[in-house]
Amino acid sequence: MGSIFYMERNGQKYAYESTSVRVPGRKNPKTIKTYLGRVDPGTGKIIPKESRSRPKEEYAKHYGSVRFLDGIQKDMGIFEDLNEVFTTLAPNIMGAAMALAINPTSMDSIHYTVENTVIRETMKLRGTLSPSTMGTVCEDVGGMMNTMDRFFTRRIARSSSGFFSLDLTSVSTYSKMGGWAQWGHNRDGEDLKQTNIAMVTDGDGIPVMFRMLPGSIADMAVMKDTVRDMKDMGCKGRMVMDRGFESAANVSALMDLDMDFTMPSNVKAEPIKKLMSKAIDELKASSSFAFHEGKAYKYAEYEVGVIDTEDGYEYIVEVPRNHRDSAAVNERFAKARKLKAFVVFDPSKASDDITKMMSMVSEMEMRLENTKHRDPELTYRKLPPFVTEILRV
Repeated sequence: MGSIFYMERNGQKYAYESTSVRVPGRKNPKTIKTYLGRVDPGTGKIIPKESRSRPKEEYAKHYGSVRFLDGIQKDMGIFEDLNEVFTTLAPNIMGAAMALAINPTSMDSIHYTVENTVIRETMKLRGTLSPSTMGTVCEDVGGMMNTMDRFFTRRIARSSSGFFSLDLTSVSTYSKMGGWAQWGHNRDGEDLKQTNIAMVTDGDGIPVMFRMLPGSIADMAVMKDTVRDMKDMGCKGRMVMDRGFESAANVSALMDLDMDFTMPSNVKAEPIKKLMSKAIDELKASSSFAFHEGKAYKYAEYEVGVIDTEDGYEYIVEVPRNHRDSAAVNERFAKARKLKAFVVFDPSKASDDITKMMSMVSEMEMRLENTKHRDPELTYRKLPPFVTEILRV
């Protein structure tokens, strides 16, 4: 240890340490002075010099979004169900789901989101879900069909909903996807192969299960297989589907599966048109009014039959006695399997629809006013049908 000495400059006293160091090849030692700091005039103590090195960089991770998502999944019991069936894969699956919810991106970019948030700490991940890790996770999960069904069974069991919704979507792709991508009815109008995904949600809109199917599978086959799987997993409740599933064949299949269901009719079948015409007079009666959840509407209730013909399944309704072939038609109706059909008229929605329709007609009139076209007839034909019925050019 060297000796301490002091120096004064501009009325301030500074402390230094002098140390002698022998240098090979030199006769006399080398003296090294080290600045220790400023001397406090009151106490005489040395105030150490401040470090001039740059402060270390510190990084802050996003916390709020992960905290929010973790609270939601805990309320829904998602990770609990994942951990029960997928065990060691559960943290990676939940972490990937959180990352995609925060920043929807490709699977090979998830690790960027994980690195910038506290997902890793929250889910106790061993890594940051690198592209190689996600590739392994996807491959493992894709081969665990029975495990996924066990997970769906737990999700269905958690739901207290009295009904479930089924919808079908398709995803276009350039890849083969192991044979899953096939040619089919492309809803986006793209000249690409596709895969079909059937999604089932409960009454609150929370997904409880899905089915991934080849793109060539028809809606009827999708519906039958999905409904059958739902029943096997313990799903008890009414199925709600959109107009895309409505057909006599699908209705017959649902009746075969003994499943309660509700779906809107597309009003293409002649028997359904007859009920609509019949309802026009019946909805004028005061007894047709109803009130539900703050909305008034009118309705008429009928029975519709489903029969099996040489050309497939058809609807059938009871007809008046003065109708041609009424005896034969009503006899077939009596033997047919029956379901309830409701014709519903919502005055407020009808008013909104008329307003929207007339607004579009007015917009078309203003757009075409004082314009000239090479082929006016072709321009007119390109307009929406409901516009051409009203628009006069």
